[in-house]
Amino acid sequence: MDPIPDFQPLYKQVYEVLVRRIAKGTWLPAEALPSEQALAAELNVSQGTVRKALNALVAENLVYRRQGKGTYVAEHTQEHALFRFFRLARPRTDGDRVTPEAGRTRCKRRVATAGEVEKLHLAKAAQVVEIKRVRLIDGTPAVSEKIVVPLSLFPELDHQTALPNTLYSLYQSV
Repeated sequence: MDPIPDFQPLYKQVYEVLVRRIAKGTWLPAEALPSEQALAAELNVSQGTVRKALNALVAENLVYRRQGKGTYVAEHTQEHALFRFFRLARPRTDGDRVTPEAGRTRCKRRVATAGEVEKLHLAKAAQVVEIKRVRLIDGTPAVSEKIVVPLSLFPELDHQTALPNTLYSLYQSV
């Protein structure tokens, strides 16, 4: 049997380049990306290849399109993040959605574990901020949440008096 090639289709390679640029902050949230034609010329690929990569980014909510205006980096607001990541929302009798709210919160600095060092690409003995909180639905505990982020990215996170209900807006401000 022939080995499976270890390459990716060209549109996936373009997708990876665009994701890296968004992650690096080449384009900020709500900022327009260059046109498909401009990206195709810059990356030396066809416009169709760029379009297919952008379609994949749209499907993952990393970018959005405005007809006749262009493609923009998605801005992840508090409400957007809650509905995307917490699928525990359920309809009330009046038809409104109920989403989890932050309950008890504990935030502390500590040395990263070996696993965190590996997963977060940190130096050995690097500091992290660990956030533990309980999510409530209608005042009842529904989710236990543990978040670990590098202290170097969020040096004052553990000194904040209150954390936002979702941290995604905080993450994109770094």
